[in-house]
Amino acid sequence: MRDTQYARQNAHLLLSSAQMKVSNAQYSASWLISQERNRSPVMQRIDQLEAVVMAEEAASAPTTDASRAQVHRSRSKPTYRPQRDYSPDQDQDEPGMDF
Repeated sequence: MRDTQYARQNAHLLLSSAQMKVSNAQYSASWLISQERNRSPVMQRIDQLEAVVMAEEAASAPTTDASRAQVHRSRSKPTYRPQRDYSPDQDQDEPGMDF
């Protein structure tokens, strides 16, 4: 007898706890919806303009038509630079500075 009363009371507490969680979630959702509806027109306009500015910046960004392989090659090896000849007869410094 006692076990059934305990089980019934426990089930009632679990049910009321679950109902309270559902009620809180519904209230939270309705509050968020009302906040979105009641946002100031200034903030709504700022959000719209931010989207426009981001789109304009993306459109004006320089585009590259280099493939991924070309980018990898350009980063992996340095460009060819011929070695400078430092022989005294071809040096471009003043004459007589052959150290």
